[in-house]
Amino acid sequence: MSKIAIERCCAVLSFAIAVAFWPGFAVRPQALAQVTATPPSENSPAYNPQPLGTGYAVLVDYFNQPEIAAQVQEALKKEVGLVSYGQRPYLLVLHTTDQKNATSTFENLSDRGFWVMLVDSDKVTLLRSRVEATKIR
Repeated sequence: MSKIAIERCCAVLSFAIAVAFWPGFAVRPQALAQVTATPPSENSPAYNPQPLGTGYAVLVDYFNQPEIAAQVQEALKKEVGLVSYGQRPYLLVLHTTDQKNATSTFENLSDRGFWVMLVDSDKVTLLRSRVEATKIR
C-alpha cells in the first residue's frame, strides 16, 4: 500500500471518528513489511467452498458454540457439515431434494430445542462436508 493510500485511509477514518462519532483507531506502520505466502501443508485441508445445489437444506445455528455441534451429532447419530448462509456459518444437518425428509428432520431437531432453519439450498455454500465438534470456531 502506498504512503498516499495510507494517508487517505487515515483521513477518512479521522473524519468518521470526528463527524459520525464512530469508534475506531488508525495504526500507521513504521515500514511496509514484505508479506510472503506460505503454501498449505499436506496435512491441512484445502479451503474450497462450493455451492450446495438445488433442493432443501436443514441448518442449525450453533451460535459459535462447538458443543452444540456435538449435541446435534449425538441426537442424529450422524456427522454434520459446516455451511455459509446469508454470510453466517451454520451446521448443515441435511441436504436433500425430498421435502418430506427435510421437514421431518427440521421438526425433529426443533422439538429437541435446536434453532433450526429449512432453506433453499441454492443459497447455501458448503464450507466443510464434515466437522469436528471441537474445531468449528
